[in-house]
Amino acid sequence: MKVWLALGQPDAGRDKVLEDGRIRIHSHLNRKDMADAMQRAKYIICRSGYSTVMELLALQALGIAGPDTGTDGTGVPGGILRTRRAL
Repeated sequence: MKVWLALGQPDAGRDKVLEDGRIRIHSHLNRKDMADAMQRAKYIICRSGYSTVMELLALQALGIAGPDTGTDGTGVPGGILRTRRAL
């Protein structure tokens, strides 16, 4: 099994490879590299942001989406708002 982590921090510039190359941590992946990684993935674990959910649907990929930590313009974290509405 291989694990790729994309942190979404383009200014961090810290990529690491751990455990004999099985775990790769990327501070950021450009759009093409991210699409390639997502297409090859058996499972995708991600935030539940709009763009990411749309990408999962377009790829018809198996994914686990956790709460989005962004805000919806009202100052309420989006994931919390959606979770409350889902209940």
